[in-house]
Amino acid sequence: MAKSKYTPDTVKTILDAIARTGSDRAGIAAGGISDDTFYQWMNRYAEFSERVLEARQRYRDLCPETLIAQANKAFADYLFGRATRTEVTEKDEPEGRTVTTKTITTLPPRWAIERVLGKSDHEKHLAALYALIKKIMALDVGELGEIKSMIQADLETLLLEVGVEEVRSILGIAQASKQDEE
Repeated sequence: MAKSKYTPDTVKTILDAIARTGSDRAGIAAGGISDDTFYQWMNRYAEFSERVLEARQRYRDLCPETLIAQANKAFADYLFGRATRTEVTEKDEPEGRTVTTKTITTLPPRWAIERVLGKSDHEKHLAALYALIKKIMALDVGELGEIKSMIQADLETLLLEVGVEEVRSILGIAQASKQDEE
């Protein structure tokens, strides 16, 4: 059986590269592992996953202001329809030459979203949900009371971190609670 590359030194090398560049690819290359291995580790090792998220956040926290301004401008241009390109195609036909122009909305650069602006808190929420599901799957069916307590504790933590309205929108219960009040 092959020796695992998941060692403290490899993990540190990967995390340092991500914190320095904001790029998972840079971390993968620095650690000498494949994309598949990286994402398997993200799923298999909760601590690794958390530390990768922290490294990404460290990059965003230390990101130069000019890069943040470029990312915000790219995103704003996309949101307000200013990020477009025009494609012109010319075609010779028996009736004559036809010219077609098409305006295409372009997406903000991937680096702007992933490295600078961040993937939003949904990544953290999904990681917390995944951890909760793993805990639930490890329980016996007779431990439903414990499951309820774990869910309540995790929801309370989430409420403290992101606020009631955002949690309601995530869970799709905003309408239900408004109807209950009426």
